[in-house]
Amino acid sequence: MGMTPLKFLIAGLGFVVIFLTGFVLRRTGQPFPAGILTVHKLVTVATIAFLAKIVLGMTKLAPLGQVEWIACIAAGAFFLLAIASGGWLSAVREMPAMVRVLHLILPFLTALSTAAFLYLMFRRR
Repeated sequence: MGMTPLKFLIAGLGFVVIFLTGFVLRRTGQPFPAGILTVHKLVTVATIAFLAKIVLGMTKLAPLGQVEWIACIAAGAFFLLAIASGGWLSAVREMPAMVRVLHLILPFLTALSTAAFLYLMFRRR
């Protein structure tokens, strides 16, 4: 269950769909279209599950090193924060401006930290 180029590509495509649907949702504004919001959420969950499967498979082959664990935890934390801020955006009409700013920044931090983690996984195969 190593990190192959195909798995790297699949994870990247997941992020592309997440970002594209997120941009569409941002441009349409509230109330968000249910179909696009559902695709956005489901692809996010699928991408997280796919990445978790990769991590579990890699840890069965060999334990992750300290740097790899830090990258994995950072990516997971940014994912959780992005999901929480996105949930808040979709549930509440009036919210602090900071939540909007966070949800603009967190997806990029998530993508960068996940890319760093996947690079480390790809490098160690």
